[in-house]
Amino acid sequence: RSFKLLKKNVSQNNIKNIRLINAAVAGKSGKMDFYIDRDPNNPWGRGDTLKKTNLLSSQTAIRVPAVRLSKYIKSEIDLLKLDIEGAETEVIQEIEPKLKYIRNLILEFHYSIYTPENSFQTIMTILKKHGFTLKVYLSRWVLPNLFVQPVLLVLSIMQVKQYWLRIYAKKSL
Repeated sequence: RSFKLLKKNVSQNNIKNIRLINAAVAGKSGKMDFYIDRDPNNPWGRGDTLKKTNLLSSQTAIRVPAVRLSKYIKSEIDLLKLDIEGAETEVIQEIEPKLKYIRNLILEFHYSIYTPENSFQTIMTILKKHGFTLKVYLSRWVLPNLFVQPVLLVLSIMQVKQYWLRIYAKKSL
């Protein structure tokens, strides 16, 4: 569904010099399970992910090709936006050697108790190590750097099963 819509958008907007790839972005290449929400009223919903979350009873797996993003990062990139539903840590780790090419990164981080391997702290450590300054948003509110860890602690204490953070990372010059 998504790829068909992407092709239509590219065609209707007459976008040239583009190569579309019908694959999921992951930490490794190959065939992987992709979990989708079977509810026809919720296409492209938060249940569509490479990571099984058990948050939706209507989730079902389909096999999809997966690619490593680093294969496509060969020169400077002004902006990389990642909304990859729980695969953020594995992809950031996989592209770490290529972060030198990226000036700005927008990342939607998806926490779930079912995917503890997706680590906000790991992502922050990698990005800071590569010279990025960070702004973190919870919903529409920016979290001052001083408050990020306390907010995450409160979410943990409250036993929140899932949350989303938006991370804006800019390469410090």
